[in-house]
Amino acid sequence: MADRLENEVEEADQIYLLMKEDYRISRNVRLAWFLGKLNHVIWPASMPEVLSSGNELDLLSALPKGWQPESPPSTHPCVLMPSTRATFLARRYRFIIELDLSPSTGIVDDSTGEMIFDEVFHALSRCLAGLAQPFRVPGTDQLFKPKIFITILVYSSIIGLTSHQVLVQGCQLDRIDLNEFLNQIYQQLRALESSTAEVLHQQQDQVSPHESPEPAQQRENLEGQTLRKQSMSVVTPDMGLVSMVRQGILALQLLPPNSSAGIIIITDGVTSVPDVAVCETLLNQLRSGTIACSFVQVGGAYSYDCSFGYIPNVELMKFISLATFGSYLSSCPDVDQNSQEINSYHKAFLTYSFLKTPESLNS
Repeated sequence: MADRLENEVEEADQIYLLMKEDYRISRNVRLAWFLGKLNHVIWPASMPEVLSSGNELDLLSALPKGWQPESPPSTHPCVLMPSTRATFLARRYRFIIELDLSPSTGIVDDSTGEMIFDEVFHALSRCLAGLAQPFRVPGTDQLFKPKIFITILVYSSIIGLTSHQVLVQGCQLDRIDLNEFLNQIYQQLRALESSTAEVLHQQQDQVSPHESPEPAQQRENLEGQTLRKQSMSVVTPDMGLVSMVRQGILALQLLPPNSSAGIIIITDGVTSVPDVAVCETLLNQLRSGTIACSFVQVGGAYSYDCSFGYIPNVELMKFISLATFGSYLSSCPDVDQNSQEINSYHKAFLTYSFLKTPESLNS
C-alpha cells in the first residue's frame, strides 16, 4: 500500500523545515532527519500543528518540481528524494555585523562616484531592512518573522581611536523603529569618521620647514611628533580579517543562546590572511561553533585601473563563506517593502542547506 502511494505522489524538489526553539538543533540531527525520511512520503504540517508541536523539526512545505511562487500553498504529500534540497529555518537568530572601515574604504568608488565609507552604511541599511521584513515561506500562506538579535561592530585598522567601536549590542531587530535605529547608527559612524580624520590630520601635521625654532622648542616639537606617531598604530590588512572574525566569535557569546549564529562582514574585500595556519585556525573555530561567516561586498568589482591598487580578494571571501555554510553577496539589492516573498537577504542569512548552489555564492 505504501509503495503504491509513493508511486502516486510527486517527488519533492525542495522542502522547508522549522527548527525547535528550546535548544539548538545540531547539523547532525538535521542530516539524520533527512536520511531517515529518504525515499518516504512526507506531509507538510499545518500551522496549528506547528505551533503545538514538540518535534525538533517540523515540515512547513514540500514543493514539487515545477512549483512557481504564484502557485497556491502546497499541502499535498511528496516523496523525499536524494536530489531534494532541504532548507532549514530557525525561530531565533543572532548575528554579529562587522563594518569594515579600514583605510581602503576612504577612496571613491569609480563605478558610483561615492565613497566606499558611505556605501558601507547603505549596505547595512539594506541588509537590516531585508532581514526585518516578514516573509511567507514558499509553499505556505503564513508570514514568518523570527526573532533576530544583532550586534553591530566597527573595525578600523587604526589603533587608539577615541570613538566607540561597538555601535549596538544585543538589539532585537523586530522590536525597533528601523528608521530611527539607522539614524542613530549613522550619527555614530559620522563621529567615528571625524575621529579618524582628526587622528590622520595630527599624524600629517608637521613643523613648517620655513620656520627655524629654537633648539629647545625644536626638541619639544620632535618629541611631540614622535608621540603622535607612536599613538597611531595601524593593523596590517592581512590581520584585519582575522581581527574581525575573532571579535565576532567573542561578541556572539554575549547574545542569547539556543539560536542560529552568524557573522556578517560588510567589506570592500581588500583583505587577506597571514598564512594557511591562521586561516585553518579561524575555520576550525567557526565550524566548531557552528557559526556561518558571510560577506557583503561594497565598492566596484576588480578593474585594471582600480584606485590606489586596492583589489578585492573575492576568492578568499567565497572560500570562507562556503567552508562555514555562509553566503557571499557581491552587491546589495534594494528591498521591496510591499512584497511578502522571501528576499535575497532571507535566503543568504536565515536559511541553511546541506549543499550550496552557485546562486548562493553569487558566482
